[in-house]
This record gives sequence, structure tokens and C-alpha cells, in this order.
Amino acid sequence: MAVRRQAVHVLGWSEAGQSRMLALLEAQQFSDVLKLNAAIALLNAWPVDILMRAEELLGVPEDRNAEALPPIRSLTAARGNPLDGAEVFQANCAQCHDVGRGTMVFGPSSPEVGSKLSRSALLIAILHPDAGISHGFEGIAVTFTDRTQAVGYVESENSEELALRVAGGVTHRYRRTDIAAITHLKGRSCLLCRQP
Repeated sequence: MAVRRQAVHVLGWSEAGQSRMLALLEAQQFSDVLKLNAAIALLNAWPVDILMRAEELLGVPEDRNAEALPPIRSLTAARGNPLDGAEVFQANCAQCHDVGRGTMVFGPSSPEVGSKLSRSALLIAILHPDAGISHGFEGIAVTFTDRTQAVGYVESENSEELALRVAGGVTHRYRRTDIAAITHLKGRSCLLCRQP
């Protein structure tokens, strides 16, 4: 069983593996004993289509009172508590996003996002941060000739150098001759929110 749990965990690290697990779940060929392991992997999936299908099959995330979250249309009609919202933001979002005080360290400014999105689109962005990618914040993984990697987004680049902004707001500059490959992380706008 330990090996099977590890296999599910490893499958959860790739889009192909996640798709395979979804197919097994849909065909009801997935062991009930391993469904919790599958849920951990799939409900943290990067691709939004996989995440949403997983929610349909496995149930939506629960709030802090262990109750399933209602549909977005119901959430848009609800009134939130600003103090609770500030607490959630500090715990989950502030490491990358500022609140308009010029302290942005990595991702887009929260007021910038809030002024561009409708209430329902903003809720989707909070619950599924990878559902939309702000221009200029598309994630990439850089593999170097020494086989190490770095993940972030391109701050600037030219024929000789790539400036990569990484989580924490630090920009690293790499010589093109040290780069073996660049992988575009399609559908992964929020590089930290959904890391396993």
C-alpha cells in the first residue's frame, strides 16, 4: 500500500499523471483506499480544467468549518468579513501580492487585479488562482546546463541574458550560454499557491 500511495503522489506531479488519475476515477477503477491520496494531488493540480473536473468527481474544497463551498454564483451574493479576508490574504497571498502600498514582491498588485475583474471573476481568481494569467506574469521553468532549475517569470531578456524574477521578489540574471532549456508553464500563473 505504501508503494501504491507513493505512485499516486508521483502521478500527481505531472499533467499526464493527473489526467490518468482522472480517467481512472471517472471509470470507477480507482481504489477507494487511495482516493484521499488522489484528492490531495488532483485538488492541487495546476491545470484549471483538471482541478475543476477533480472537484466534480471528488467534491469541492471545504471552508474552515469543514463545509463544502457553495457555487460561485452563491458566493458573489454573500457578504464577506473584511477581517477574515485580511487574515486569509496574509496567510496565503501576501508573500507574492501587495495591497497597493508599493510593496509588491512577486505577483500582480491586488488592487490592480481587483479593479479589472468582476466580483465573480475575482472569486474564481481567489479559489482557482491559475484560471487566468496576467500578461507578463506567465511562469517559466529554466533548466541550466548543470541540470539545476529555477522557476519564475521573465522580467527582461535579450540575446545574451535572461532576467528571471523568482518568488520573494528577487531577480536573478542568467547568461544564455548557461541555459539548456526553457519550459513555459502553461496555465500556471500562481507559482506558489498550488505547489504540493
